[in-house]
Amino acid sequence: MCGKEAAVRLRYANLWLCREHFLEFFERRVERTLRRYGMVREGDRIGVAVSGGKDSMVALYVLSRLGERVGFEVCGLHIDLGISAENYSRVCLQRVVEAFRELGLVYRVLSLKKEYGFTVEEAAKRVRRPQCAVCGLVRRYVLNKMALEMGVTKLATGHHLNDFAVFIVNNVVHANYAYLARLKPMLLARAGLVARIRPLLETPEHDIAAYARFLGIRYADIRCPYGAEEPTKVVGRFLEIVEKRSPGITMMMVRGFIARCLPILESRFGEEEVRACKECGYPTTGDLCAFCRLLRRIGARR
Repeated sequence: MCGKEAAVRLRYANLWLCREHFLEFFERRVERTLRRYGMVREGDRIGVAVSGGKDSMVALYVLSRLGERVGFEVCGLHIDLGISAENYSRVCLQRVVEAFRELGLVYRVLSLKKEYGFTVEEAAKRVRRPQCAVCGLVRRYVLNKMALEMGVTKLATGHHLNDFAVFIVNNVVHANYAYLARLKPMLLARAGLVARIRPLLETPEHDIAAYARFLGIRYADIRCPYGAEEPTKVVGRFLEIVEKRSPGITMMMVRGFIARCLPILESRFGEEEVRACKECGYPTTGDLCAFCRLLRRIGARR
């Protein structure tokens, strides 16, 4: 594009780009994604859920850079899950707070141990469930609660193109069509639930790594010690092989799912009727939400 030495190759687009043009390409695509799926409106307060890893940290930085141009405010949210193995949570917390302060953002950090009296590790042991299952349940509930308390209008996560593709394949394999019907670029707000958006939906993981490298973003370059439990990693490796053989096929699959499959799934598996949890008021399909059932099982305080 400019005659400079290329810094990155994008095989799916048949492009070689220098650092400056790649950053421009990356941010323009995220902005198009926000606009294409109606994720943001002028005046929105976007809360970015930041774990400390590469993906959520890049989501934080790119949204911060786009905020003034598009017309929204950005704030940060982080949950200290108390994962002591390999000092994982301590390293993540340090990186996240550094980023929030560097960007000059309003932010909130919630310690699971201080707020509720348990860590993810302790809860998983008591209920004898995989760490990842407990972690996902806790994060969904607590992040929503934090977002409501901070006046956030949209909660953004770092899920990228490859994540979305894995979700699609994994749930097709397990015939989990009701979940697939909710697999959208944006989940609209409902009573007690903040709207959720995925700004990196059309961004490959390879590009996220390059963006972090070119901007010098310091993230927690450490894998969760319990990540090996995730069966979705096998699906991810399979899709990587397919993408290498047919560059661009991941994007085609995700866009095709959203455009053609999702409307059919939504018409067949509409939103379930929900009621307020008897303990906390959180929307649920039963009498108690999953988080309150967890608290009861481990004898934790509210």
